Amino acid sequence: MYKNIVDKIPRERILDITHSTNKFIKSLVTKKNTIEKIKADMAIKGLKGKEYIHSIGLWDKYIKFLEENI
Repeated sequence: MYKNIVDKIPRERILDITHSTNKFIKSLVTKKNTIEKIKADMAIKGLKGKEYIHSIGLWDKYIKFLEENI
């Protein structure tokens, strides 16, 4: 599903995927789960944005988020 979304985006707008991924990660922020804690967790696990989203079990919500925002 992710590949289908990415394939629809023209080359000049491919950076929109990165921006959307960052927006999705920022939407996960709460008072207890700050952006600093999320970024630290990503660094400890050695994961990038998409990989981290998948590892915490929110891949389906991320795909839905991309479909709505791109």
